[in-house]
This record gives sequence, C-alpha cells and structure tokens, in this order.
Amino acid sequence: MRKIDLKEILRDILIANNISEENFSMNGYKENAICIEKISDGYMVYEAKEGKKYDTTRCERLLKACYCVISKVGIDIPQIIEMKSTFTDNVIYKALEELGIED
Repeated sequence: MRKIDLKEILRDILIANNISEENFSMNGYKENAICIEKISDGYMVYEAKEGKKYDTTRCERLLKACYCVISKVGIDIPQIIEMKSTFTDNVIYKALEELGIED
C-alpha cells in the first residue's frame, strides 16, 4: 500500500483557502512563513522570522503537525475549523481509496 502524502493534502487545502504558498513551508525553514520541519523525534512547527524560529510546537506525528499548521495560518476560528474538517475528510477518503474501499 502506498503512503498517503499528508503534506500534499495540507498544501491543497491551504491553497484552496487562499493561504499563499509564501505563508507556509512543508520542508523546513522559510523566512516569514509557518514551517514544518522534520526533527529526530517527530516534527516541529514554528513561525520563521529574521533567521529565528518562534512559537515552536513539537509534534510526535506529522498528522498533528499538519493540524498545528492549520491553526497557525488560519485567519479566524471558523476557517480553522473548516480547514481541519476538510483535511480530516481528505485524509480519510485517501486512506479508503488506497485500501480499495468505496465510501
């Protein structure tokens, strides 16, 4: 079974919600962006600014890091709730598809 690309699903949802790719990074430090960075024991999500990492959150799993990014880039609570719900749905649909299960 293929692995589900959570970063790709997250990217698609952020872009669909008018979050510019300039505002996030899935592959580590990017100036003036919310970033996901792979670390030895999981992932770190942070805001990159002036060469430093602020408001850092450690996540054991990529799934939790994706939810953390949504919380940090969302404009308001309703948008954050909607993006998290859509992300969850898309992950579940992709998993069902990979397993050959019709929804």
